[in-house]
Amino acid sequence: MTRRTKSDPIALSVFALAVLFMVTACQAPAPAPAPSPDWAAQHGPLVDTYIGVWNSGNFDELDAVMAAGFVRTEPGVSGTANNLDEMKEMMATFRAGWPDTQVVVDEAHYQEKVGVILWTFSGTNTGEGATPPTGRAASISGITFLRFADGKITEEHVRYDTASMLEQLGFTMVPPDSEPG
Repeated sequence: MTRRTKSDPIALSVFALAVLFMVTACQAPAPAPAPSPDWAAQHGPLVDTYIGVWNSGNFDELDAVMAAGFVRTEPGVSGTANNLDEMKEMMATFRAGWPDTQVVVDEAHYQEKVGVILWTFSGTNTGEGATPPTGRAASISGITFLRFADGKITEEHVRYDTASMLEQLGFTMVPPDSEPG
């Protein structure tokens, strides 16, 4: 003999909720998202060393932070470097003309492969370098865009107001003749 019983809707609902609770309670919590990398901690020391070399003239320190194929572009009188050796030569020439060079990082922003550095340069043009010595001091602000790969600086693009720097040194602009040649 088969016996049928009436279902109690409230008991079924409680049972279903209990099963649902047990299933969800036994699941592992969702993993926390991975923390984003601290790019400043990774790239900042490279930039600190690089800026330190501008200030000290200890060019051998560049080997640890710059790739051998490092490339630099700049619109000013200091020029461009197509590898690390050229960069060292360019920096030596610049520091010969500006022996008291001081570069200060005003602000730095880093991403995975790039950095943007806002800086201020100050110094006195007392030596023979890319420009003849004027004995005058200059101070300019600029911006540098850097690329990083394999734990080194691989590329630099520098921008600053060249006219302002030359004006502080006493150079003047001569307007072109108003009549074409």
